[in-house]
Amino acid sequence: MKIKRLISFFIAIFILATALVGCNPETETTSSDKSTTGPIDLESYPVEDSSLEHPSVEETTELTMLDVAMTELVSVNKNFFEGDSFHILAIDGTQSQFNIAEITSEPLDDSVYLRNQHFKEVYGIDVETTVVDIQMFVEHFTADAKSSHFYDMACGYTTFHVDFAVNGLLYNFLDLEPYVDFDNPWWDQGTRSFIISDSIWFMNGSLNYEDDCKTYCMMFNKEIAKAHYGTADVFYDAVKNMEWTFDTMYYYAQNVSDNIGDPVWDENDKYGFVCTWEYGIGFFYSSDLKFVRCEQGKEPTLLLKSPDIAKATSLLEKIKLLFNNEITYWPECGGEQKGLKAFFSDRALFFGEITGYILDANKNMDSDFGILPLPMYDTAQGKYISWAHGINSSFIIPHHLDDPERFGLMLEGFNILSDYYVRPAFYDIVLTRKSVKDADSGPMLDIIFKGRVYDFAMCYTNLGLMHSFNNCVTGNHTGFATEYAKVKQSATSKLRVLSRRFQQLQA
Repeated sequence: MKIKRLISFFIAIFILATALVGCNPETETTSSDKSTTGPIDLESYPVEDSSLEHPSVEETTELTMLDVAMTELVSVNKNFFEGDSFHILAIDGTQSQFNIAEITSEPLDDSVYLRNQHFKEVYGIDVETTVVDIQMFVEHFTADAKSSHFYDMACGYTTFHVDFAVNGLLYNFLDLEPYVDFDNPWWDQGTRSFIISDSIWFMNGSLNYEDDCKTYCMMFNKEIAKAHYGTADVFYDAVKNMEWTFDTMYYYAQNVSDNIGDPVWDENDKYGFVCTWEYGIGFFYSSDLKFVRCEQGKEPTLLLKSPDIAKATSLLEKIKLLFNNEITYWPECGGEQKGLKAFFSDRALFFGEITGYILDANKNMDSDFGILPLPMYDTAQGKYISWAHGINSSFIIPHHLDDPERFGLMLEGFNILSDYYVRPAFYDIVLTRKSVKDADSGPMLDIIFKGRVYDFAMCYTNLGLMHSFNNCVTGNHTGFATEYAKVKQSATSKLRVLSRRFQQLQA
């Protein structure tokens, strides 16, 4: 029997024994997900395979970094962590990724449950969760960080966390080194780009699949693709051949639309592309454009120079052609359900939104569909880039952490176990439908997540940078240079002040 298969077998037996003795987490949470960016309901989604088997491991004689990390957890000294806690404050809608009270026969929930049982066996600690609604999160975390010191971690929307950091309420993730190795694949390398003045105040990893739900992607209707282009693989082939560009997408999108009924183009007609009102900024990032660069040991700086501004202006010209009433249905803010209806009713070839909508399509769409990354600006770009919305969730640590070694070792272990149990289950539930279980859907998700970028301009909205581009998209004009000039000086000043504040906190 292969080495990895043996490791999987013994760990599975270990976990099964744990489950049979009835060890349950103490805190019971609700199972509703009330994400503000889309109708994401991970917990109630009916999956085809409700098996409680341990995640399969690819049969090979080579041990991966994850295999090695899992075997090393066996040597952890549980007594070293005696008296510690792992208590997470979570915004309502994110809690099910941290704590499930019992086996439910829902694979994603069960993966969380099994991870927590294994975590307790290794460290002797229960994972506990306190859930508050979005309106109370900031107030609740602030009060605890200043006085109670009850929570070990918190999971909120990234847009909240900059203010927490400025007010000195957060612990620097980099101070957990060497007990945590953020180069490991179970840590999100995108959130490492938030480094300012040798500080990273919020991070993501395999312990938080909610940020994957808030990552932008594209979907396409396979039946419409076959009807117009003879095969549903035409777009997959373009991605593989590094030919999936904005111009390629435009070429395919412009030959599909059909005015149905009255002469007014609305959500009841057929389109080449439907998206939500903010999706234009997705093309900005997928074109390898970004507002802010954060580098270790340096102040954050604005990235856009004259060539980038020219590129953004050219991109706006392309977007203007695509966002034509006879090609694209692009509803106003708050009208997102209209676009969804068109795509789910087989009246759109392409649909652009966050990956969380894949789950909704799994439940509500009868026709087969596929998944794609956002297109490149041109073939010279050479890489596919997706972006994570500022409202995605991320982890923060309260500033009062007093033992970085013990907490860092626990956190690394929790993330390792999440990568082993939860991430495979998340992929499975996203790819539940047979229509997205084709040979290409999984690799497309890999491309999307591995190419994900975060921009400090998206999380620190006070800079006003993101709107300089999106205002041009919503205003249907190409005057980006003018819009950018309006906010550039102010944004530069705010970044400098922010950097100095973080330097003071680290002194």
